[in-house]
Amino acid sequence: MRMRSSPSRYHPPIARDNPPFAALGLAAVLACTAPEPPAPACPPGSHPDPDRSHALRTALRRTAAGEALVAVADDPPICFGGASRGSLRPEGVIVLADSLAPGPAAARLAHMLLHLADDLHHFPIAGAPCAPQIASALAAEARAIVAEIEVWHALADADDPPYPFTRDILDAAPATRRDLVLARLHAADPGDELAPLVRDYRDRCPGE
Repeated sequence: MRMRSSPSRYHPPIARDNPPFAALGLAAVLACTAPEPPAPACPPGSHPDPDRSHALRTALRRTAAGEALVAVADDPPICFGGASRGSLRPEGVIVLADSLAPGPAAARLAHMLLHLADDLHHFPIAGAPCAPQIASALAAEARAIVAEIEVWHALADADDPPYPFTRDILDAAPATRRDLVLARLHAADPGDELAPLVRDYRDRCPGE
């Protein structure tokens, strides 16, 4: 009587050292299709406006300073509302005043995009000495103020200037503008309206 051949005699057991290809493929698909975390919501008192945000980014790209900023900074959520002309929140959301005309709003957006690129929304860094952090923050502010002035000049010269010293900066050579604004920040002359800004940085990192 002939015995039936056992399949295991000719087909060795499948090794399980590595996961099956089907499982690997499924894992790859899940990794590629995993949903991205939701964008931060607009803070209370503000609202999104995608059309207006797109128009401001388009306007920025028409200026030399703004085009570089749009390319360097991430594409952050932009909201409209709030009490100030514009601010960058700790979660990376930019809030622009509803009352700003398109040109000044684009100029203020340039200011906030530079803050985002400089990580100023993470100021202060816990455990780091305050003096160098404040010095770095004021240097970043000087860059952002110059960018805002230059974009305002390109897009909104007929509107009210963003700072009392705007014309002084525009009259200076471009290579010297940042240092001039930085000197004004350190001087904190009340007429420049920069003293509250400097005081805010010192209050937030008081260990200088």
